[in-house]
Amino acid sequence: MKKLCLAIMLFFASISLNAVSVDAYRNYLTINDQSTLQLIKDYPVELKKFLDTYDKVIIKVSNSNWVSTIKLPSDPREGSVVRVTRDSNWDLRVSFENVNTQFNWRESYKFTFRNGKWTQTFGFGRIK
Repeated sequence: MKKLCLAIMLFFASISLNAVSVDAYRNYLTINDQSTLQLIKDYPVELKKFLDTYDKVIIKVSNSNWVSTIKLPSDPREGSVVRVTRDSNWDLRVSFENVNTQFNWRESYKFTFRNGKWTQTFGFGRIK
């Protein structure tokens, strides 16, 4: 019975909405659909809204869901984390302040907002 309850709880903790996945248990959002990518590409304030709601936002860019540039918001919530992975054949750049990070194919970066500024880390492990 305990295992059944745990399975039901995990089922409802992870839901998927039009290729945007929410993991309520670990409080993160995964964006990997064209319409949401286009929205956050053109309007960093929209990415900020996601960061106000979730501890982490994971962005996955692929050949079928691609944008050339993602701009990080200038004033997200302290401790906000954005993880970006490029699996597309086309270039991807993430920009913030005066920094432009160009991604190579299959590269990942973690961007963390601390003490009023973004920092970046190449690659990342499991989501915690």
